[in-house]
Formats: sequence, structure tokens, C-alpha cells
Amino acid sequence: MSTDYLSYLSGSQQNRMHFAGAATGLDINSMIDAEMTKASEPVKKLQEEEKSLTNRQTALQNVSDRLDTFRTFVNDWKLQSNFFHNDATSSNEDVLTVTTSGSVRDTTFDVTVDNLAKNQSYFSTASVSAKTTTRLENLGGTGNGIAGAGTLSINVNGTAYEVDYYEGNTLEEITEQIESLDDKLQVYAVNSSDGLKLFFSGTDAGVNLQISDSGTLLESLNMTESHKSGGFVLGDPEAKMQTFGINDGQLTVTVDGTDYTLDYNAATNDFDSWITALYTDSNYDTLFEKVSIYYGSNGQTGDDEAMKLFINSKNPESDVTISDSGNMLEMMRFFETYASAERVTADSSLTLDQAGSLGLTSDGALQFNVDGIDYSIDYLVGTQTLQNVVDNINAESGLNAKVSANIVEDGGELQLVLSAKDNSTTFEVSDTGNLLRALNMTEEFESTSAVTGADTNYLADF
Repeated sequence: MSTDYLSYLSGSQQNRMHFAGAATGLDINSMIDAEMTKASEPVKKLQEEEKSLTNRQTALQNVSDRLDTFRTFVNDWKLQSNFFHNDATSSNEDVLTVTTSGSVRDTTFDVTVDNLAKNQSYFSTASVSAKTTTRLENLGGTGNGIAGAGTLSINVNGTAYEVDYYEGNTLEEITEQIESLDDKLQVYAVNSSDGLKLFFSGTDAGVNLQISDSGTLLESLNMTESHKSGGFVLGDPEAKMQTFGINDGQLTVTVDGTDYTLDYNAATNDFDSWITALYTDSNYDTLFEKVSIYYGSNGQTGDDEAMKLFINSKNPESDVTISDSGNMLEMMRFFETYASAERVTADSSLTLDQAGSLGLTSDGALQFNVDGIDYSIDYLVGTQTLQNVVDNINAESGLNAKVSANIVEDGGELQLVLSAKDNSTTFEVSDTGNLLRALNMTEEFESTSAVTGADTNYLADF
């Protein structure tokens, strides 16, 4: 509005009438200009004040904008995440991915990848005597396979499957069922000169695979942690444990850090009834969800009957250890053992040279090498009995901490057993005389059955 007023004054000056040289002789134009200039001064001051205020408003707005920017900056940096930038990159994400955490400086690393991730797999740690067409009850030999029906529980990337099996199934039937469960699962058998091994695995490294077993299939295929007799032990599983040379004791089976104790009485328990009683005792239900205990027989009878004892994990992921307050594990060949291949008719209380004993004719010495240390146990055939020799072995300082000697006697027949006391001990034994030979403790090669033919015939005639 002030601008319009000034324009009006300016226009008025330009359009006013001029009275030059009037009768009075006054300069009217100069007087009017002076009055008009005086009248416009307040307006000019208002214009200057308006401009000053406008400039100040612009400056204050600029300051406000800058304060807003600064406030946003401060608010962002109040967050710890903005102080610590955890960025990491890999030159080849297909081989190696990297992440960071915490406060780190800018750093470059050279990483050598020796092996790429492989498929998760479960496999037989040892081969078994079998073919894919072998019935499950005969894996590892006639009657040595699965002990009853069971169910395999298989989880592939969170998806659960189950496969039931029983003694009459063949290994081929079960593997085909497993492989048909999921495209991400593969199963294959490898045959070698030693026997068969089975492999379960994912199709690639991204497959998460878990397998457990309610029965004994995985154990029979050596796919779980296994504790078992190193060989067949002469004896009847329905005979009292003391006929195996076992004394009273207690087994402690530890599964994934949990201890389970199993008492045994050698004079009253036999393996068949002892195992049956354990399975019917509800106190051991949790144990038998994770572990199987069973025995296998060689199928013979009489003096040739023998058995193996098995204590196996059902789940390949479980950690199982076994300890013993008695000598069951030693006598059942769970540790390195030297034993008579078959029992001999003899009396351990008679001197070694007597006819009713072993009938030895010369003295000798048993030579032990235990974890690299040598020990020698002399025997005098005319004055010592087999029991004396065993007592001397068990009394020898150093040797008795690693090895135990036991005599197994049953109905006039006896067997000598030399066994390590734990699974970390290895030893060798030799004889300068004939004691070990008389006790059938040397390796022999012989015909497994009679052959028709006279000893004077040529070999081609047999």
C-alpha cells in the first residue's frame, strides 16, 4: 500500500500545474517538491523497516532449517547401530560367506578354503557280512542281524518320516523305501571284499538330516556307536554268568551325559534272563529309548556254543560310554583279549606237568608287551599250577594295572583269558614254552570239517 502512495505522489508531481513567475514572484514548484519529499519520508522509513524485517525473517528461516538438519543428525548418531557399521563382503559368496559383529576396523582378509561343505551323511563305520538281498536278521552272519522289528525315524529339513521294518525284510527293500521318502535324501550301499557298508546322506550340503532307530537296524549296520564283544565268547547265554568267568558287578551306561546303572549277579544271572529282565523293568524305559542291549549266538550247541554281547546306541547323534565295576566287559571281550580258542580238559589246581593238568614237560615264561613296556612271568611246570600262573600275572606290579588273567572252568573244562582292563590298552603276549599252545591260545589253520579220502591219496583224488 505504501508503494502505491509513493507512486501517487510521484505522479502528482509530474502532473501538477506549473506556476512559474506568478505575480508574487514565488517558486511554487520548488515549494511543492519540498513538501512532497517531506511527506514521503515516513513511507520510506516504513519501506526500509519492511526490508530489514524481511531480511531478518529470511535469516531466521535459514537458521531454523540448519537447526532441523543438525537435530536430525544428532538424533541419528544417538543410536549405537549408526556408530558401528558391520558390513562384510566376500569375493566369492558361493564358496565363503562372511558376517561381522561389534566394532571393527576396515580390514581385508585372505582366506584359503581347503574343503567345501559336504552333504551331511551317516554311514557304516565297519563293513558287515551281507548283500543288499540279505534278510535283516542275517546282517553280519546268520542270526546276527536285527533283534526284532523296529522303526527308522528320519527328519529331512524339518520334515519327519518313518520306515517300519522286521526281520524278514531285505536290506534292499528298506533302502528303496528310504530313498523314496524325499528327493533330498539318497541311500546307497558299497560292496567290498570285506563286506557291505551303507550310506545315508542329503543330496547337497544344505540338507539337514537326522536319523534314529527304535530297533537295532542301524546298530547291525555299524551306523551307531557300538560296544560289543571283540569275538565270540565260548558259552551258553542261558548258563550262569560265572561260567564265563564273570564276577558280580555293575555296568554303568552313560548316554549323552546321563548315567544308568545295571547290576548283575554272576551266580544267579544268565545273559538271556538278565537282558529280558532289564527290558521289562520300567526304571530303564528311558535308557532303552536310546540304547539296545542284546546278544548274538554262533548257532552251535554243546562245547562249540558261543555268543557275543552288544550294547549299542540307537541314534547316530548320541554319545555312549560304558564302564564296569566288575569284569563283565573284560570277560566278554569288549577290550583287547587273548583267550583259548576252545576249552581244554584239565584241572587248574594240579601242577602243569601232571597228566590231569596240561602235561607240560618244560618250564617257560609268558612275555607281555603292554603299551610298549615289557613284562615276563616265569612258570615252573613241576611246582606251579595254572592258577599259580594266573595269580602271578595279576600280582605283577604295572602289568596288573593294565591286564587281567582269568580262568574259566565249566564241567572239567577250562579256558585261559588274558584281557585288557580298558579299551585304551593294547598288548601282545608270547611264550618261550608250550603253555599257550596247550591252552589253544595260538592261531591255528585246520579243516573246518572232515574230508573224504585216505592220507595216501593224491590231492587230485579228494
